[in-house]
This record gives sequence, C-alpha cells and structure tokens, in this order.
Amino acid sequence: MKIGYGKGGMGATLTLLVKAAEAPMVQMALPHLKDRVNAVYGYAAVNHIHLTQTAATGFAEGQADFAHGPKVVVPPAPNAAVLAKAHAVADGVGDPSLRAALEQLAQNILTRSRS
Repeated sequence: MKIGYGKGGMGATLTLLVKAAEAPMVQMALPHLKDRVNAVYGYAAVNHIHLTQTAATGFAEGQADFAHGPKVVVPPAPNAAVLAKAHAVADGVGDPSLRAALEQLAQNILTRSRS
C-alpha cells in the first residue's frame, strides 16, 4: 500500500493491505517478506512491516443489503413465438439432452438484446 520513511533515514515501514482472513498467514510470513523486499533493493530498505486489514469485498459493496441476502434476478419467460422458433430449430435432433440444449441456445440467441 505504501512505504513510509522515518526521521532516521535508513529503514522504512512498509504498510500492506490484506484481507482479514489472510492476515494471520501474512503475519507469519513477515520476516520472509522483509528479507525478499530488502533483497530486491540490495540493502535493508525496510525495517518494519505494518499490516492493515480490510474486508474481503470493498467497504461499500455488499453492505447495504447484507441483512437481506443476495438479490436474485429472474429473467422473464420468452414469449410463445420465441419458444416455437427454438423448438423448430432443434426439432430433428434425436438425443433429448442435445435437443434441450439446442432449444436453450436458440432461445438465448433469439432473446438477446441487439444493442
């Protein structure tokens, strides 16, 4: 997230933003992370690593309707003309599962928006 340098000059504080569920694993790996970062710079550039925990999703997403559960969007049923055209497209197919899949594909193509 950021690197902050203190008044002493050498040795910065690296601040990392991690998900709360992953914070314990990152905490255990801090010495290794500090060694890897310092190896890239070639000297002891980072003295401390500070973890800042955050939610798995953003702060605004998913919190307004958290108590009500996820919203389920049900697409409207296609009209009879679309169903008839889709049935006609897959009419000659003998395998029932393949015929159903072709009918569904035809319905999706016929009802998609043309924007």
